[in-house]
Amino acid sequence: MADSEDLFRLIYFSDGRLVSDPFAPLAALQALVGQAARNNSRRRITGALLYDGERFAQVLEGRREDVDAVFHEISHDPRHERVTVIQRESVRRRAFARWTALFVDPTLDRNVTLAQTEQVCSGEEDDPTALLALLSYCCSPA
Repeated sequence: MADSEDLFRLIYFSDGRLVSDPFAPLAALQALVGQAARNNSRRRITGALLYDGERFAQVLEGRREDVDAVFHEISHDPRHERVTVIQRESVRRRAFARWTALFVDPTLDRNVTLAQTEQVCSGEEDDPTALLALLSYCCSPA
């Protein structure tokens, strides 16, 4: 992975527009996560994605150029609307070094309460610390 002086983290929220068919959101979400894992692996990007059925919250980590390239694609993807960056900064180490596209589904993960998800995905506070803490908790061993 990237040297520590080259590491960069970007955190954003967006409104999800996965599909117009209400019976096909799981397939669309699986396709999106699979595509993200392939793209991130190729660019040596790590991170995590939370989707609560309406909003995405995502952390991207890697070299600045690579993170910016992936984020450019995301911000122009019709599956994301009202994309809002809440953190862009250099970091010393990765928070999600083992995951090219960790996906946290609050409906399947019993460790994540709906209240936690709502608080993080509301984006009202624009606090990246809460999102990082929640996602880190979700990917830690049970």
